[in-house]
Amino acid sequence: MNPAIRQTANARHRLGSASGAGAAACTRSPPSHLAEHMYGPVQRCPSAAINQRIHRGTITDGNQWRSRMEVRQLRYFVAVAEIGHFGRAAESLHIVQPAVSKQIAALERELGLALFDRSRRQIRLTADGEAFLPHARRALRGVDRAAKAAADLAAGGTGTLRVGSARGLGRRLEDILAAFRTARPDVTIELTTMPSVPAKLAAVASEDLDAAFVSAPPRGTSGVATHHLWDEPLLLAVPAQRAATAADLATLVDLPLALAPREEDPGTHDLITGACQAAGFTPTPGPTLTHAQDILAGPIAAGHCWALLPTSAVRTDSAAVSFIEPTPPILVPTALAVPHPARRALATDLLTAAKTSVGNDQGSCRSPVHDGV
Repeated sequence: MNPAIRQTANARHRLGSASGAGAAACTRSPPSHLAEHMYGPVQRCPSAAINQRIHRGTITDGNQWRSRMEVRQLRYFVAVAEIGHFGRAAESLHIVQPAVSKQIAALERELGLALFDRSRRQIRLTADGEAFLPHARRALRGVDRAAKAAADLAAGGTGTLRVGSARGLGRRLEDILAAFRTARPDVTIELTTMPSVPAKLAAVASEDLDAAFVSAPPRGTSGVATHHLWDEPLLLAVPAQRAATAADLATLVDLPLALAPREEDPGTHDLITGACQAAGFTPTPGPTLTHAQDILAGPIAAGHCWALLPTSAVRTDSAAVSFIEPTPPILVPTALAVPHPARRALATDLLTAAKTSVGNDQGSCRSPVHDGV
């Protein structure tokens, strides 16, 4: 038998089921032209079979088929899927286009799936490619985490600590990181500012972040524990001419409120709107609060709106804007979110440094909230 024919026949036998039912589960579909040219026809499997093939890279359905896909093939596939062009993907990967095309064709044949529709001028993911893409991304994240963990072990526990930060932490963040660096001087801290609390919690749960500072964290994030650190007072930022009466929120009923979108920080948003409702009114929506300094220098200084801002985020040297403590005070709990159960000693060390820095080791710290396991 011709070697190429024998290779294709063997691959079909391996990708198909040894039983009659397994063989019936896959049907021939219009294949990727490149994959067919290089490796022979590609079979297309229903979604249940797809999930079975790609689950942990192993098939245990009687054939004992084990995937031989390579990490580089997954990287090439994700790059092409995200960029939408083989040539530009190859450039971003610093390799030649034929190498990318060859490895993706090999991946398609290995999986028994046509991942890309090459019949058009601009390539697109097939339905199977769309279904496989999140699995590929998740596998690559796992590989990257494993490599980082190995590097940490090889370095004796040193490495990089990935921390989600937020605007307005001010001096507290500096003090916490200084305390951590004193305890772990060989560790590099990689800060990522993310305004969205839900996004930070999701990143901690998926281990894309080792820890994150979050305000008024909600419950219900699986795999995350939140440790209360301090309560951040909010200050009223009002036009200077409203300063005399602004401590009573009810006097601001006629002025729009600048507020961040609720989806970014649901807990803080609800605390602020709840305080307004307790004062007897529902605030009129004003400008979207993104950068505090822009709001202060612009619409608040012009008398067009007001806002509630973290104490650490404001400066008090403005002639046009006054900062007033509301009555009663509005306090926003600030916490450190870490994976639960703990996976890296460095995250635990950061938590210890944070508690020490803010005085929570004296007993003022609340118990951690385990949002899920």
